[in-house]
Amino acid sequence: MNDAHSQVPPVRQTADVIDFDQPSFRDPEHQQRYARDGYLVPEGVRLPEDALAALEKFYLDNRHHYADLRYTSTLALGSAREHRVSADQVFRKATDACARELLDGYVQYYGGLGVKAPTGETAVLELHQDLTMVPYGEGRCGVTLWIPLCDVGEDNGCLQVVPGSHLTNRRPRGAGMPFAYRGEADLVARHLVSLPVKRGQVVFMDQALIHRSGPNHTPGVRVAAMGMLRPSEASLVYYHLDRGEDGPLLHRYTVPDDFYLHHRLGSRPETGEYVGQSRPVVVRHSWD
Repeated sequence: MNDAHSQVPPVRQTADVIDFDQPSFRDPEHQQRYARDGYLVPEGVRLPEDALAALEKFYLDNRHHYADLRYTSTLALGSAREHRVSADQVFRKATDACARELLDGYVQYYGGLGVKAPTGETAVLELHQDLTMVPYGEGRCGVTLWIPLCDVGEDNGCLQVVPGSHLTNRRPRGAGMPFAYRGEADLVARHLVSLPVKRGQVVFMDQALIHRSGPNHTPGVRVAAMGMLRPSEASLVYYHLDRGEDGPLLHRYTVPDDFYLHHRLGSRPETGEYVGQSRPVVVRHSWD
């Protein structure tokens, strides 16, 4: 796997690349690196030990929710609504000071865990872009935080990202949609770089960044805390995928801040305001 610190991003500002309104990092160097790569691992930034201990205790007290043999995330626990709310509260308390210190004008709306079991090759989280929760082209973009509760590397499923890929396909994505470049996955994978980080280090990612995580070959469970933030001026959206006889449609809803703490992904929203519908679109890109 390539070295994340020396890899040249495969994406350039060309006709097949979409501009984006980047978040507001307080440090200009952070801003520049994030705009170029779509992710940031700021040097020297680590959650305090008491915050990490609180997250670890929460996982240990609730590990029965994460007993899957592969990979489980809090966001996917559709029926465990009380647990999802509790996870968000713990995550928010642990990460709020760090997020406010580095980002200007951002609000958390979801926090939880991602747990990868020690099951070897079956515990691969394949190439993907995250769901569109903050709309594109209407202001600053959404940001994901990812914080491992143990040292992570290629042996236990660290993040692997395609630098610059956040610029390639800034189009609405709903639950159940396949990876936009699935037919070119082998070509995309050539550009992956691994992000080995220490326990408590903070990774910031654009929600359109193409990423994956490899298998966990170690005997221990790999636990990471993860959360999403929106700019204070933006409303959240949810895109419901409808596979109709005439082809797929995406139905857009404006949803409240607690929506992703309660909603079962893939189902039609029971709350929120219906905005309209559109056909899924993929912006083509050359990965050679």
